[in-house]
Amino acid sequence: MEQEVGGALLARSHQGVKLTALGVSFLPYARRALAAMLEGVAAAQEAQRGLRGRVTYNGPRNLDSQTGKNKVLTSHAQTLQCYI
Repeated sequence: MEQEVGGALLARSHQGVKLTALGVSFLPYARRALAAMLEGVAAAQEAQRGLRGRVTYNGPRNLDSQTGKNKVLTSHAQTLQCYI
């Protein structure tokens, strides 16, 4: 990674390891990249277990005359939320 960034991210010594100025400036981006990767892994694992996916509803439409909302679809959505 240091080669890609173009300099040392860490200062290594007998006393330990510290971030360089370059490392400090790179750290927020590295944290976001790691978080995105972890979210992607979690999403893939959920999809593999069948916990994620797309639901298409092709049932009857029963509109509530006062709210204009689809009562049947709303009911199914509430049921689906129970399983998610």
